[in-house]
Amino acid sequence: MKNNLPSLIDLVNTISSDLNTISDLFKKNSEQFVSLRLFLYKQDNYLENLKINPHPQYTIYLQLLILLTLVDLANDLIKKFVAKNDKIEIYWKNGLKHTFEKGIITEDFKKFLNYFNYHCLKLEAKAQLNLTTIEAMESKFINCSIRLKETIEKINIILDNIDDLRSNIKKDITLLFIVLESLPEEQLNSFFINFQKHLPQDLELKNSNNYLVNVTSLFQTSSHDIKFLYQKLELLFNLYFKVNNKEVVDATDDEGVQYLLEIVANQNIKNKVNLNLKALLEQFFSRSLLYIIFVSHIKSLLNK
Repeated sequence: MKNNLPSLIDLVNTISSDLNTISDLFKKNSEQFVSLRLFLYKQDNYLENLKINPHPQYTIYLQLLILLTLVDLANDLIKKFVAKNDKIEIYWKNGLKHTFEKGIITEDFKKFLNYFNYHCLKLEAKAQLNLTTIEAMESKFINCSIRLKETIEKINIILDNIDDLRSNIKKDITLLFIVLESLPEEQLNSFFINFQKHLPQDLELKNSNNYLVNVTSLFQTSSHDIKFLYQKLELLFNLYFKVNNKEVVDATDDEGVQYLLEIVANQNIKNKVNLNLKALLEQFFSRSLLYIIFVSHIKSLLNK
């Protein structure tokens, strides 16, 4: 099974690629760096200034900050992300769509920013960018970086002790979810088909699209659709940690762990899990590096 949703991967790849187009802004004490710092401090509303005095590099920089903020929210909020030529298209799970051009302040970008500030940064729903929004994004980057570091450490624990999964999962149940995410599709389907037998038949929960679904019916439906498989994982995670459903917690701690151990006892499956975990590590390292780069840059710009 692939180790992340396509929209998230495309989002990270777009940020990494576009970062190369504004590399001069990241050279500390360069003319471009100093100029950007002055711009950020002197302007109260970056949008209005950039609309009157266009500066594609500054606009791309600010847009990349916004896109990087979306990385942590992609699985929950974004249905599809498309970057084609100089255009960005974001399809939200609630049915809305925003489209805007890279490096240009347009009315479409303002509409997107209005939505982003309110729904993603929990700020006032205004199409504005200033030091407050940049600092809010920086705070999110720092928190995301910390969580990523913790997850990377957990993946390394699994990789270093793949033959002793039981004791490590007993110590930290989140390891079970990491391994589940790394199972091949056939084995993940098998896990849920067997696991649902130990759950109440009338168990229901709202999915990410806010639809009420019968959990056992969903779990026993086999599929090779990556989004559908992630919906199963998301529901199980929410039932265990957010809802803290006792039947689900007990079944996961007992039958769930046992089923998973039986699956990875097969050497071929274990090898595939290892490969998928390493691929997941690579993705997390890429995201972590982006957070580190932008946090360091913001701190330098703001003299922190």
